[in-house]
Order: sequence, then C-alpha cells, then structure tokens
Amino acid sequence: MTAQRDIRKASLLSDYGALATIEDMIVTRGYETTIAAGSTPIIPIFTAPFPMRIMGVTGVNFGGALTLDGSNYWSFRPRRYRVVSNFSADYVDIIGSSGTNFTISSNKLQGEPWPFEPQATYDDTYRLFRTGDVLAIRIASSGSPTSLSQLSFTVRYEPQ
Repeated sequence: MTAQRDIRKASLLSDYGALATIEDMIVTRGYETTIAAGSTPIIPIFTAPFPMRIMGVTGVNFGGALTLDGSNYWSFRPRRYRVVSNFSADYVDIIGSSGTNFTISSNKLQGEPWPFEPQATYDDTYRLFRTGDVLAIRIASSGSPTSLSQLSFTVRYEPQ
C-alpha cells in the first residue's frame, strides 16, 4: 500500500508541481507591513509544533502589482532558527547552502503566487525542523523594486 501511495504522490507532484497532496500539511502567514526597497526584515512564519520537513514555500503580494527586472528585484531566504545560545546567530538558510536566495525578478500581478520551487533547492539537512525550531523568511532588495505589501507565505511541510 505504501509503494502505491508513493507512486501516486510522485505522479501528482510531476503533474502539478508545487501543489500540496493529502500527505502534505500547510501553514499560511500574512504580513501587513509595507516593505520598501533597502529594508531587510525577517518575518517569523511559525514555530514547529513537532518534528517536520519543509517541502515548499509560496509567496504572494496582495498590495499591488510588482514591477521587477534583473536589476530591481526581491530576494528571500527561508531560515531555520534553533535557539541554542544566541537566537540572532543560531540559524541556517534552508535553501541550498548558506547565502542562497530565492529571487523574483520579473513582473508579478497583484495576488499572483510565486512558488520558490523549482528555483529553490532545499538542503536535505537544514530543512528538517525539531520541535521548537522557528521558520522565518529574510527579505532583501536589489536596486529599486516596487515595495512589497500585504504579503502572504504558504509553507508546505510533512511531519517526521
């Protein structure tokens, strides 16, 4: 039965890309504050209530259309914070190696979702969360992109 479920899930993922399946779980977090070019906020998304693996992240800007290009864009770093001794220093970027960003550098309509996958490749170790780990997203700009506002992030995960 497990093999059949795995085959079905693989089929769904190949047909529909980043869409969740019944085995995935999601959490959505809104952020109302406007983010202007030049600022670098870190937005907490959630605290893991149990061990889990992050499967994907999708963002959307409800505050208006985004005018972006290769010189004026936004970058995002999903991070796992694990409080050991110093919260501001005890984190890892969960996409690829530390310092790897997901970027949006092309125009986006108001309310148009932008999944981090397939551009983002999650590190198999760093995307594993223990109970109490915090997922946050660091946002930064390059150039002068349109301000972000009324953001929403949806995170797909599976319990471990």
